[in-house]
Amino acid sequence: MSEIKFSYGGQEFTTPVPLSGHVKLYAVPENYSDDGLYLATWANGEIEPIPACAIGDTLMLAHLEMTQDGKSCKRIYLAEGVKYAQK
Repeated sequence: MSEIKFSYGGQEFTTPVPLSGHVKLYAVPENYSDDGLYLATWANGEIEPIPACAIGDTLMLAHLEMTQDGKSCKRIYLAEGVKYAQK
């Protein structure tokens, strides 16, 4: 596994990401998540988890894909104000 550190809206957090996997960060309503964020991680071949709130109430903030060796990640999408670093 590899780790990604995110920074957004004054919040910082780290999440493990499987090798050959993905991570997506969403903004969601605060009645769905206390911090207003939903983080999804999954390995290639697994079903992508998505927020269980109304799709129109979500906003994707980031989508990263890990390489098979876990040494680097490919930025697929990154919204303004979102920062990340691979650890």
